[in-house]
Amino acid sequence: MLGLAGGEVARASRQQVAERLSGVWDKLPSGLIGGIAPPTTPLGEMFMFTVEGDLPLMERRDLLDWVIRPALRNVPGVADVNVLGGLAKTYEVVPDVAAMNARGIGLNRLKQVLESHNRNDGAGRISEGEEAVLVRVEGRIKDAQDIRDIVLATIDGTAARAGHIATHRPTPLPRYAPRPPTRCAAPPPRIAQPSD
Repeated sequence: MLGLAGGEVARASRQQVAERLSGVWDKLPSGLIGGIAPPTTPLGEMFMFTVEGDLPLMERRDLLDWVIRPALRNVPGVADVNVLGGLAKTYEVVPDVAAMNARGIGLNRLKQVLESHNRNDGAGRISEGEEAVLVRVEGRIKDAQDIRDIVLATIDGTAARAGHIATHRPTPLPRYAPRPPTRCAAPPPRIAQPSD
């Protein structure tokens, strides 16, 4: 593969490569196919747009992630749709340690149950001709109410739900912001966690 710079130099270089290639084509092994690729690639053909309006950034990002992006990916000829900007929504779970201790539920149990309810799993593949479609099962958590309804344990026949021991709210996914390392003379204080 030969990569060329853009502009007038690229046109002259492409012409030279085409002339030389035609001069040696008969000397190449039979059955060999090839040629010069188009001057642009799918990576060079981009369409950029913004989602405008009165919606907050997190709702605009949801609209982009869950409505616009899937629709654009179904357009013939679209290779991929990459999302930039906005505030990606996550759900923050803030445990109430006293409520957890009262029910005998530890942080590890809370984390384990939340992860198991929100895990995406592969469910196999469907093949049709030369194409294959991967099937996956999406996590069951769609909103904060789904988190509140998750049963963490059953205590004396009563379900102890995540909503009983923690608050839940949508919050933006933290953006990457590198920070300098923290230096301190003594080790940081240990935070006691309830046992499982």
